[in-house]
Amino acid sequence: MTYVSTNNPNLVSYLPPSYLRHAQELLDVYAAWEGKASWTNPAHMVGGTAAKNYLFADQCDTPDEYSRRMQRSLYKPFFRSVIEGFAGIFSDVELRNAPGSFEEWENDVDGEGSTFGVFLADINALALRDGYVGILVDSNLNVEIMNRSEEDAAGGFRPLFRTYERSTILSVKGSKGVDGIFVDYARLSEVHTVPEEGTVYGEKEEVFYREITPEYWRLYRVTDNSQELVEEGANALGVVPFVVHSLSSSNPLDKRPPSIFLSELCFAYYNLYASYLEVMYRCNLPLPTRIGFWAPGMSSAELPPLHMSPNRVIDLPEGGDFKFVEPSGAAIASTREELSQLQIEILNEGLAFITREANNKTATEVEYSATSVKAKILKMAALEKSSIEKLLYFWGEWTNDVRDSATVDISHQLLEARMDAQLAGVLSQMATEGFLSRETLLREFKARGVFSNAFDLEKELGLGETGLIKDEPEITEDNTEIEGGGSENQPTSTEGVFGG
Repeated sequence: MTYVSTNNPNLVSYLPPSYLRHAQELLDVYAAWEGKASWTNPAHMVGGTAAKNYLFADQCDTPDEYSRRMQRSLYKPFFRSVIEGFAGIFSDVELRNAPGSFEEWENDVDGEGSTFGVFLADINALALRDGYVGILVDSNLNVEIMNRSEEDAAGGFRPLFRTYERSTILSVKGSKGVDGIFVDYARLSEVHTVPEEGTVYGEKEEVFYREITPEYWRLYRVTDNSQELVEEGANALGVVPFVVHSLSSSNPLDKRPPSIFLSELCFAYYNLYASYLEVMYRCNLPLPTRIGFWAPGMSSAELPPLHMSPNRVIDLPEGGDFKFVEPSGAAIASTREELSQLQIEILNEGLAFITREANNKTATEVEYSATSVKAKILKMAALEKSSIEKLLYFWGEWTNDVRDSATVDISHQLLEARMDAQLAGVLSQMATEGFLSRETLLREFKARGVFSNAFDLEKELGLGETGLIKDEPEITEDNTEIEGGGSENQPTSTEGVFGG
């Protein structure tokens, strides 16, 4: 995450009110995502945020005691698991008529070896966490698009996707519509690894700021109250190829991170679990207790030392006593019960991450909830589809291969239950008996999860008459059969669609 020590409106690093309004919440969801490393390791400290924002300090804690308690604490990654789980279900997409160069690079869309499916799951997770994420459709070489030649391609030219988390998107301007935001200005921050001056092998991380308009792009370095232009160039596309991707809103720029309440629940669990571990640590052994030594006005320094071993005798005053005090376990059991309840709340909030509703009780509420969930998933799928089509458009602009018909099919498994064996058998029988076409059957099987993602539906449909469903023979006037257009390997009427 990127921060500046000053917020000078005359510098490219300026943070506008719309950014600062949600800056702390972005810090919190980032900390919940990364876990203890984000607030205990100085190299990954979240903007200098104190650890006490996440593991609360007791009034009686000394700095050393708090440090040791922090080391003993355990942060469970509920937050990240819930979000990545939801993000994964939206990564199963099928591209139609994508640019040819995209198909060539589909297994490395970001120049770092990520397949398109993996890349999609990653940006969906960031969009669910922060509210939106930015993707710059860039190229690996500074080539003028109108003059790009086959030699450029042979020299390694290719488009690629660069991801910008919301915290690195300082300002975006453009027109808003039903299909999202069409950007015509973007100001971004980036962390680059640069050589460290005065060393042979030394490296350091440094923040740079990128400004993009339809006419140009510029890269700046900001130090104190001045900025230095490091690099600039003409915008080869004439547009800003920056896509604001969200799964929660078509206009998400000034909205709270949708995961903020889930992060607060996870921090509450973290603190309660840290207290539980602390109680277990301190109560692991019974506490030796001397009765009768303490007198009014006596200081703790006046107490005689306590020496204990199997062959020592402890002197006690007359009427005094000695025993081990053991905890009853009631507080431990109560804390454990609270932890269980909080886990249930986290799970419910995770499920409500899409529905934004509490548990339902009545049949009417359940039916309403199912309809509401489906509508919201349809909305999320539509937002993802719009973003992907913009990405494909800008990719095609880089390679002079824009295809207006390029589109995306989101997996219907998001909306419908997987098909069971009984229903599959019924549909197969209907297709065998001619009540369903072969194409309808295969498309239904693909949509309802019968086939794996590796199944090439269009290739199978392209087989035409050599498919699985046997054509009915044509009967001539003299009742002789004319052989249908099939192969010798077609199943007989008793074999069904899948044989056996």
